[in-house]
Amino acid sequence: GDKQKSDEFTAHASELRDALIRAVHEVHPGVQFEIPALQLENCATFLKQFDAIFTINYDLLLYWVIVNKLKDKFSDGFGLGEPEDGFKTFNPAGYCATYYLHGALHLFLSERRDTLKRLLEGNTIIDDIAKTIKTRKQLPLFVAEGTSSQKMAKINSVPYLKVCYDELSGLGGCLFVFGLSANQRDRHIFDAIFQSKLRRLFFFIHQPQDGYAIIRENLAAYSV
Repeated sequence: GDKQKSDEFTAHASELRDALIRAVHEVHPGVQFEIPALQLENCATFLKQFDAIFTINYDLLLYWVIVNKLKDKFSDGFGLGEPEDGFKTFNPAGYCATYYLHGALHLFLSERRDTLKRLLEGNTIIDDIAKTIKTRKQLPLFVAEGTSSQKMAKINSVPYLKVCYDELSGLGGCLFVFGLSANQRDRHIFDAIFQSKLRRLFFFIHQPQDGYAIIRENLAAYSV
């Protein structure tokens, strides 16, 4: 009932969407072809060793590697969705080997809470994402909450994210973890790992001389 406040919030929301669009353009290459070919090839060679990928990154680097090099090996679960208005809808019955645990820039929510994958229609997927943010007045689907419990609440509220999380919780065999710090903000990720049927966990540390003791202590606390 407060029109002044309503207009103020509407203006702030518009500014936030514009800021996100600028940030996406600033930190991403305009097109995937700006990424050095050798870098894409090295990433693909590395990822081919695994059966599935779980990521908490929002960016499009993994998306571009898969689209260019690994499309047949790492499907994302949107294969059964029919293209509609520039999107495909996630179907849990579809084959999936790529799980965006915290969402991603190219994913959006429908009014019914279905997860939609933005398809390339224009010159670049970055431009298509920016257009979607602007025209739909909606931010991409990603988990940006502050605490682990808040992140888990968001995951539980979105069926697609819940499917991804449950897949991680149900893993068997071995898991290799790269680029993830063992801090309390991601405790839900480690809860899923330690609830799983994994036989071995390989945790890679960027600077072992500085971080090994801290990581070991934190992982020990998680596993109790």
